[in-house]
Amino acid sequence: VRHNTSHSVVSLPNAAIFSMVATIVIKGIIGIGCWPIKSSQVQALAQDCKTDVIFNTLSLAAPLIGSKLNVWWLDPLGAGLLSLFIVYDWAATSVGNVIRLSGSAADRELLQKVIYVCYRFESLVTGFKNVVAYHAGDGIWVEVDILLDPNEKVVRAHDVAETLQYCLEGLKEVDRAFVTIDCK
Repeated sequence: VRHNTSHSVVSLPNAAIFSMVATIVIKGIIGIGCWPIKSSQVQALAQDCKTDVIFNTLSLAAPLIGSKLNVWWLDPLGAGLLSLFIVYDWAATSVGNVIRLSGSAADRELLQKVIYVCYRFESLVTGFKNVVAYHAGDGIWVEVDILLDPNEKVVRAHDVAETLQYCLEGLKEVDRAFVTIDCK
């Protein structure tokens, strides 16, 4: 078996260079447009655009620089580095999504904000039994158990719980709030 050990440098055709530059520009514009939209689907598209821009930029730069400097191994080195970057980037994204989808607790700052909203109802309730905030997909779900006097009228108890629910769901981070009523 004969192995070809000649390492000649190959230059990219102009059509390949043009198409890669066009891809970089178009994906860059799409990514910039998607970045401010905070839904997970749009953020996945923004990340894909970012990855494509980096991938195509380095896929273009490595062979171009390699051909100009007559360094044959620069293109395969660039490909290896790009592979490692993509594995790292998407693995980090996967870990973040698993954490959010597994119901992990919301951060301390948001929980304090939720508790603050609850305590604004302090004069209407006799206490709070439980306040929990956790990730459920893209947003946060909140569960609050309020304590009321056992002789409280059902209509008033309903109104207090529903108003608290709406106030909690008014926080930009909170997707859903569940308020249950218990007696002290």
